[in-house]
Amino acid sequence: MTEKQLWQRFKRRPSAVAGLCFLGLLLFVALTADLWLPREWVIGQNSEERLLGPSAAHFFGTDETGRDLFWRVVYGTRSSLLIGVLATLIGLLAGVPLGLLAGYFGGWAEQLIMRVTDVFSALPSMLTAMAVVAVLGASFVNLVLAVGIASVPLFVRVSRAAAMEKAQEGYVDAARTLGAGPGFILFRHILPGILPQILVHVTLRIGSAIIAAAGLSFLGLGIGAPDPEWGALLAAGRNFIRTDGHLCFFPGLAVTLTVLASCMVSDGLRDALDPHTYDT
Repeated sequence: MTEKQLWQRFKRRPSAVAGLCFLGLLLFVALTADLWLPREWVIGQNSEERLLGPSAAHFFGTDETGRDLFWRVVYGTRSSLLIGVLATLIGLLAGVPLGLLAGYFGGWAEQLIMRVTDVFSALPSMLTAMAVVAVLGASFVNLVLAVGIASVPLFVRVSRAAAMEKAQEGYVDAARTLGAGPGFILFRHILPGILPQILVHVTLRIGSAIIAAAGLSFLGLGIGAPDPEWGALLAAGRNFIRTDGHLCFFPGLAVTLTVLASCMVSDGLRDALDPHTYDT
């Protein structure tokens, strides 16, 4: 399937296109926020305007120190989305090669890789991430590492199952017959064949990673003040949830919409890559 055919099939799902546009907008904000958003708008405090409700002057209201919540949520996109993307990338780069080795070679290599994966899978991913942050300390880099490490078992299992299926294909047997080495077969024949399945899980995992990062920040294990992050904003607003619900509502809405968008893109990719979904 060519890129043009994939796009033609993908855009038949308006919800998937809407999700992709939303994620694209968030990615643009995340990459460029430092260029056009003055830092004073994000961390500047004004005690005279503390805990104001949403208005024309402050779209999302203000927090307990008088900071504009709208700009803090917008700037928080930078941390939350980058954590989700980078953590997923770590899980992808570490998990897929291990899954390929386990699925293709089998034997002791598979047993070793899968038993270690089972150990990590036996623990909730949030608990694994909490343990990593507790050991390394709370920071942006450590938060990315923690969520990324928790993502590895998923990609190991998905790539292993897909590699085992592709290893039985006739073109792989033909490559072996012609004398191709395992490395060439894995990365020239098997990996391209399983990329569609991996891509679907990548888009889905970005949303899960954002939730995990927000959860860690909510527990005080994420990025410290004054830089905003959606989970940290939720944690700061929980003390005022009864009287000033906007402090939790808008950061929570940002997390919800982002995760929903990633799910819609994942569903659209899954349908577009499935040859039985549409007539080509």
